[in-house]
Amino acid sequence: MSIGYNTSLPPKVKITGNVITTSSSKNVEALLINGTSPSVYVEDNSTTPMQVTLVMTQLNSSIEAGGLAFILGVVVFFVGLGILIYGLIRR
Repeated sequence: MSIGYNTSLPPKVKITGNVITTSSSKNVEALLINGTSPSVYVEDNSTTPMQVTLVMTQLNSSIEAGGLAFILGVVVFFVGLGILIYGLIRR
């Protein structure tokens, strides 16, 4: 989920669900939330009107499978590199 806001003071955000990671930059906060039915409450804590934009997306199984395949490929690469170096030394 990503929260964008148009003020210098970030809004107060209350989340029900497991927050895995957060990242923030100027006027944007990104959260990775895990849970069956997470909810997000955004509270305006400034005296000026604030515009808030929420963007939510779900990870699907193809992204998870791609990430797993990438990690497996990296492991196989380093194992192969180790075998190659060992073979060159033993030659």
